Amino acid sequence: MLYKFISKQLVFAYDDRQTLTLNSANVLIPTISNYPIKTILALFNSTIYQFIFEKKFGAIKILKSHIEQLPLPNIGKNAHIRFEKLVNELLKKELVMDERKSLYKILDEEVTNLFSLDEQEKDRIYKWSECIRKIV
Repeated sequence: MLYKFISKQLVFAYDDRQTLTLNSANVLIPTISNYPIKTILALFNSTIYQFIFEKKFGAIKILKSHIEQLPLPNIGKNAHIRFEKLVNELLKKELVMDERKSLYKILDEEVTNLFSLDEQEKDRIYKWSECIRKIV
């Protein structure tokens, strides 16, 4: 897994080809038992994790220590399977942009649902995210 180092936005990518990275990207090899890499990829690219990162660190560099402090909720096997399926769909190159956006939205909702937020809290996070995207 690769992540963009100099950024206010969490940007993680799946790398199964041992791609060479440049100085603005780092390699991350998560070794958390019972936590597949594609689940971590889904979580860390979600709106709620961006919200957590911004509120907790507000940094323009994403440090390893920041990543290590991001919470990983206890989730069941079925959720891991759903995340892997959605991430695999997103990794398909033949997707058109509308399909990709739709999959990201589904994935984002799945991640947000892990935190048992009420609709008002979800709405607040999504509105915050929209404002940030307009600025960045």
